[in-house]
This record gives sequence, structure tokens and C-alpha cells, in this order.
Amino acid sequence: MDIVGQEPDICIRYWRMFDRHVAEGRLTKRELIEPCPGAPQLEYRMLFYTLPGHEWRIDATLALLTSPEPGPMIENGASANCSVTRPGRSTIG
Repeated sequence: MDIVGQEPDICIRYWRMFDRHVAEGRLTKRELIEPCPGAPQLEYRMLFYTLPGHEWRIDATLALLTSPEPGPMIENGASANCSVTRPGRSTIG
């Protein structure tokens, strides 16, 4: 996550490297730009990259990030079984 217009040069260089793979169809990309909580005059950017056909992973990540419920990282930093439904696949817990 970066503030739009204040990105470090190193980030821009890395994004360009990934964008070459997007242009060649090796990766897919989703960019979200939203107002910063508590500072709506600023916007932040989130970039997500996946392999083609795995865009559902971005949707699942965003669902976890925006869910009002606690995520799979529960008590004591322990990880619980997490289920994500993929299109055309059964859910495994």
C-alpha cells in the first residue's frame, strides 16, 4: 500500500518489471485506489498480481481485508484452517 503521488522510485521500478509480465499475459493485475482513512485528501494504492485464472485470489484477499469478522489468524498468533471457495471447486476446511 502506497500513498498515490508519493511512491518511492524503487516501487515504481518494481511495478514496471511486473507490468511487463502483465503485458505479455503471464500475470494479471488489479489496482485499487481509495481515500486514506482519517486523511481523505490523500489516496492510497494497493496492487495485486496473480497468475491468469487465479483472479479469485484477489477477491478472497480483499474479502478478508474488508471483513468485519476476525480473519483466520486467531488467538495467540496461531493460524486456523481457512476455507476459500474457488470457482468450480469445493471448499476444503
